[in-house]
Amino acid sequence: MTITIEEFIRVYSPICQPAQDWLRASGLMTMSEAWEVCPRGDWMWKVALPDREMSMQFAQWCAQRANASTYAAAFAYYAAHADACSATAALAFAAAALAFAATAVYYAADAAAELQAQADWIRSHIANPFD
Repeated sequence: MTITIEEFIRVYSPICQPAQDWLRASGLMTMSEAWEVCPRGDWMWKVALPDREMSMQFAQWCAQRANASTYAAAFAYYAAHADACSATAALAFAAAALAFAATAVYYAADAAAELQAQADWIRSHIANPFD
């Protein structure tokens, strides 16, 4: 299934204006091509739809890079150890862990380089959803 950039922008309403601007200015034709070169992990994460385990791995990776994300580590721990009856709580903890970790890393010295590192991590762990 090949989806063009314009089709994606039209169909995927939550896409932010900076992402739309980058996609249109990139000169690329398809979302598969855009996935391979996207410089922003936060944009990729929104369309990757990772499962709970992958979300926790990413949150832990971000926390390690931030080297100060106690909150992210705590939320990742709670998400990992929530019992099966509280799947909603586990997902909420995992989402909070990701948010705290990604925010901590984002405000690191070089935000653009960090977003690129996140994009590279996502590409190495999540298959291109547009292939």
